[in-house]
Amino acid sequence: MLGVLAIFKGTEQETRELLLAVDHSCLPPEPCQKDAHGRLVKMCSAHRALLDQRFLDGVLFARRNLKRLLDEENLRRPDAGFSD
Repeated sequence: MLGVLAIFKGTEQETRELLLAVDHSCLPPEPCQKDAHGRLVKMCSAHRALLDQRFLDGVLFARRNLKRLLDEENLRRPDAGFSD
């Protein structure tokens, strides 16, 4: 049985920012491991998350709704860097 391909449904900008965040998180104690030929031997948890559709959908939902959710909970800080 073949696995289902996870697809990130964000914009180009959202995709770039997600990949930068994942690359930034690919650090010790559990970075991706490659063999002497550069082939992936073990994938870190940040890169493995990209294979999970539920994770990708959740990231996009949270990203697109963060301002509204924080406003509703009265948690938004004036210096949070959100633009209206």
